[in-house]
Amino acid sequence: DGEVMPGARVVQLTPPGSGCSIALTDGVPNPTGDPQPGTYHGLQLCVTDIDAAHAELVARGVEVSEP
Repeated sequence: DGEVMPGARVVQLTPPGSGCSIALTDGVPNPTGDPQPGTYHGLQLCVTDIDAAHAELVARGVEVSEP
């Protein structure tokens, strides 16, 4: 549990031995501007080589933004 900016908190849950986490947030601004529950869409990936991960996702047909 940590305050990432004034009024914004994040809790990251990672099962033991897992490479995946779920982040629970409160007060983090929504990039769409709509703060209603269920309106925040997106996926964030933490990888060691962003360019390689981006290229692989694009090669597999995933629609992604630029790194």
